[in-house]
Amino acid sequence: MGYKDEDVEIEITLVNPNKVDTVAYLSFHSSYLLPTNEVLLKTGQHDSISIPLDKFVVNESCKSIKGIRIGSDLPILVYGSSRSTIRSSTDFFLSIPQKALGKVYSVITGLNRAQLLVVGLHSNTSVNITVQSRYNASYQNTIYQSGQTIEETLNEYETLLVENAGKYPFTDFSGTRIRSSAQVSVFSGNGFSGSSIQVEQLPTVALWGTYHIALPPDENTIYNMTIVAVCNDTHISIECSNHPEMTYTLQTGNFLRFPPSAAVCFILTSEPVEIAIEIDGGGMDATMTILQPMRRIHLGYFVFHLPAFRIDMQYTLVVTAYCNTSLRLDDATLPLFKVATTDGHSSVCTGIQAIDNGTHAISSSDSAAFFISGYLYGRERHQTEAMPLVPYLDGVSVNHVNL
Repeated sequence: MGYKDEDVEIEITLVNPNKVDTVAYLSFHSSYLLPTNEVLLKTGQHDSISIPLDKFVVNESCKSIKGIRIGSDLPILVYGSSRSTIRSSTDFFLSIPQKALGKVYSVITGLNRAQLLVVGLHSNTSVNITVQSRYNASYQNTIYQSGQTIEETLNEYETLLVENAGKYPFTDFSGTRIRSSAQVSVFSGNGFSGSSIQVEQLPTVALWGTYHIALPPDENTIYNMTIVAVCNDTHISIECSNHPEMTYTLQTGNFLRFPPSAAVCFILTSEPVEIAIEIDGGGMDATMTILQPMRRIHLGYFVFHLPAFRIDMQYTLVVTAYCNTSLRLDDATLPLFKVATTDGHSSVCTGIQAIDNGTHAISSSDSAAFFISGYLYGRERHQTEAMPLVPYLDGVSVNHVNL
């Protein structure tokens, strides 16, 4: 994703978390070929692939054919990066595999130059996008007001980009609802400022949760939090380390946006919600990441990867887990510290630790199942990046929502 008349570089990193070798396959809408469309991934190894700008960057509010399909013999991890060459800003995201995609989404974007991208996976997929915005959305040179629905049909590899109408740069699409007749992939994008780019792949509602913990990557960094509901009468309780309990009720498509904070906050909801945090880099850049709910790791461990998208980035691992869990990062104990709350009753611990690029594993010391949430955060001066920690692979539980 990008903006018209701007250059955006795209890079994909493929990671093999399995104990045997596997092969990944890249396919496109045409006969276009990379140097190789098959990638042999040795066990525990990764490979990064640069995607040609002129072939696959979606930077106009229209329908196009720029999707990329990645398959493999065994489950793999896929990470993506978008870098604006004009803005010197980078953001990365954790890709969600097709088996974990869905047909119902709700969008979270930032406050400036909002975009949303829908990618078709199957032929003749009907897509309805009900716009939620204070200002207007633009698609195919048509203006859509809040409450109006964009109706389109997508085939495999086809993409649909909706963005703010030109004279309304501070458009926010949070709460916009997407329904489709078959699985689609959805991305959120926006520019935090004139020098920033943000991209995130959004989870379908089946991956939402009812218990989240929000926290900054360090005590000197602030973040904004946005909560979106998809069910009517969604009751929300929020308790932060610096504030007593706050309660709210949201209806379908409603969202809450909270002012900047450096507190640790516990969010408990009666129905699954989607939450994103936008972390301020202290200047003209920021990064947005989906805040994953506390999720059960059935296998007792999971593998993740931190791509080297920017050489000089300093990266931080941010995790939350229950205090009765003993965790290890690779071969060392992962220190966890109990969170102090206003009522003094917390069973949740957090861990914040510097981490290097490469492939890592988090496991429970007794190999038992455990709950965890978290994200990966990078910073180089005022440039920032963040993405969810836990891959959407087998061994991680999801929620099921009846709509």
